[in-house]
Order: sequence, then structure tokens, then C-alpha cells
Amino acid sequence: MTTTMNDAIPTPGLRVLAALRALAVDSSRSTTNMFYAADRQAWVLRNLFPLQAIRIAAHLSNLIPSVRVDYIDNLPVPGTAFWGNNRWHIHLRASDPADTQAFTVLHELKHIIDHPLRQQPNSLDAARWEALANYFATQVLAQETRSGRGSVIKNDGTNNDIPTDLHDSPSQPNAKTGGTR
Repeated sequence: MTTTMNDAIPTPGLRVLAALRALAVDSSRSTTNMFYAADRQAWVLRNLFPLQAIRIAAHLSNLIPSVRVDYIDNLPVPGTAFWGNNRWHIHLRASDPADTQAFTVLHELKHIIDHPLRQQPNSLDAARWEALANYFATQVLAQETRSGRGSVIKNDGTNNDIPTDLHDSPSQPNAKTGGTR
């Protein structure tokens, strides 16, 4: 039996976060593999979320009930994520434009997805975890543009590939082809 990407799409609900985490569980040993896992996670998330990505902040809790998104006045940063009261919280700066909030909620969601991996020894430093979260957010938004869903988010193509300065070494697998660079 052949397994396709469609077989990997969980139904919305409590298992979505676990399914997204499972896509990266064996990838934490290399930066390149983590970016490849982020691509797969972005693909799964876009297929679970049929609305325009710009509206994801308002509807993320419907998709992943263990995550609550709140809009906070005077938040000094675009967003933050934390665990409290038996659930994940993402706080977004209320005054930011909707496209910034969409990017930020996806960035913070990636930190939530990767939380268990960050607790284990791995090769990523803080800057690479941030780059990975940015990459994931960009990929979710870019998939909408590539699928023709008509988002107001414009993708200039500069973040479609894994940043070359974040590859582990020339001998690591290429995230797009599975070959080496």
C-alpha cells in the first residue's frame, strides 16, 4: 500500500498538534531535516485550514483546541506563546495589521509544535529555532499563494527555499529533493 501526503492529514481537533509534532520527531538531529519537516508541517496545516491564511489567527483554536489566541493591547512584541492553565496561549499585538498577525500566529505556533524537541539535545541554537519558525510561517502563507487561494499576503519567493546559510553541511540531504547539495 502506498502512503501519500493526503494520508498524513489528521482531522481537526485534539490530535492536530500531535500529528504536526510527529512529522518532525526524527528530524531534530540536523538543521536541514528540521526545515524539511517544517515544509511537511506547513503543507498539512494548509490542507487542514481551508480559509485564507490571513484569518488563521481568528480560527486557530477551532483547528487546535489546545491553543488559545488572544489579542493584547500594548504588547511590546508582535507575539508570544506560553503554556498556562492546561493549554497553550498565543498573544498577538492587537494593533498589528492582519497580515502581520497571521505571520506571527504561525511563527508562534511553530514554537509550540517544536516545544518537545527544544527540550531535547539537538543541533539548533536560538537563532536557528527563530529562523525555523519564520520559515514555517512563510511556507504556510506561500502555499496559499501557490494554490491560488487569493490571499492578500504576497510572497516574493525569497523564503521558498531553506536558507542556504542554515544548512548543516554540503553533505546533508537537500530538503526539496532528498539528494545532497
